[in-house]
Amino acid sequence: MKILYKSFLIIILFGILICTRISFADSDKIWEVPYRGIRAMGMGNAFDAISDDNDSVYYNPAGMASVRKIKVYIQPLRLIPTQDFYNETKDIDELIDDLEKISDSSNPLEDPKLKDERIRLIDRLDRLTKESIAIDGGVPIMVMIPYHIKDFGATLGIFGHGWSVSQVKVVRRGLNWTDPIINMLDDAIFYRLMGETAYGLSSAVKFPIMLLPLSVSVGLSVARVDRWMLTDQDDLIGVQELLSINGPDGIKGTEDDFKNRYFDPEDPLSSMAMGSGFNINAGVMASIGDDTAKVGLTFRDLVGKINYQEIKDEIPKKLVGISTSINLAKLPKPDIPMIDAIISASINDINSDDPKLRTGFELTWRPKAIALSGRIGSNDGFLTLGAGLRLLFLDLNYAFYGDKITNWHAVSLSLAF
Repeated sequence: MKILYKSFLIIILFGILICTRISFADSDKIWEVPYRGIRAMGMGNAFDAISDDNDSVYYNPAGMASVRKIKVYIQPLRLIPTQDFYNETKDIDELIDDLEKISDSSNPLEDPKLKDERIRLIDRLDRLTKESIAIDGGVPIMVMIPYHIKDFGATLGIFGHGWSVSQVKVVRRGLNWTDPIINMLDDAIFYRLMGETAYGLSSAVKFPIMLLPLSVSVGLSVARVDRWMLTDQDDLIGVQELLSINGPDGIKGTEDDFKNRYFDPEDPLSSMAMGSGFNINAGVMASIGDDTAKVGLTFRDLVGKINYQEIKDEIPKKLVGISTSINLAKLPKPDIPMIDAIISASINDINSDDPKLRTGFELTWRPKAIALSGRIGSNDGFLTLGAGLRLLFLDLNYAFYGDKITNWHAVSLSLAF
């Protein structure tokens, strides 16, 4: 039991950074971070009017109609850490050693031999309240099967993904004492751990507009969503309680034991809320010529609901976006071979309290079997940069992505067949 409790203590405070996304934020709300493509991130996430690759189903499913042959995408490498994540994990061994010493002590709060460990832990907790520590990982899969007759076309897509998000926050409670140890003991740890698996179908149809060099695509994606959540939001864990497995009375087997008040480290799944539901996204895209210019309209979470037995059902807000893109290299003059130069812009979440203006630019050189790309963008005023290399069936992408939360560094390796 002691080993399990120690493991839980380390996981809650830091260890979950290794495999999930974590936030130490000023808000007690989950970061609303939908699926983001690495290529799109380098362009400021202004991708809704492009949507011509494996991420189309997440941005604008109507973009799938541009696919001309069967495509299979597998992304075995996808990591999106923050700079703070890197900084804090450099000395993670020291943190784990300090936590083990404190949890092993019979008097962890006053033991003079643990003074340095307590000070380092307090300093780190204080620092983490000001930082944004995160890492996002996953292995998305996408299959697209098109069928075209002249200017008419239809594409069927099969997709799946999994992600996890974890949030931890130090909540300041009580009076502001001059003794940092007392201050720390008054504080509480808020945590929320969530995970999701989703799989579904998407489809898009494309048809020309008579007498005009214009075509219109309409797309729809439907996903089955399974989600789990573990949180203490209704009964926050006090730091003092986190350091004492037997509760405030120090007596093992009483009602105030940690496992009786919060959850049993031996069986944490018993306190986990499980939910399932569905999600529907839709999009429309109009294109001129050979996709020289596009205008897109997206409807995210058009219909959707997650049903929970233990907590209130989740009904996501319907979000609307409008976007446009122009491939400068396809304009009548100049017509540059082996070059694509795409400029894009979008206004996302128009009907929300926080609409986002995004712009991006991508320059791609395609000599034979190789494609080299450079990208730059603005994510609602925050700089983004990106680069890509495609060689045969390998597609490697990197992005620096700024947003109002923090700065992210993203890298992915896709296999495209």
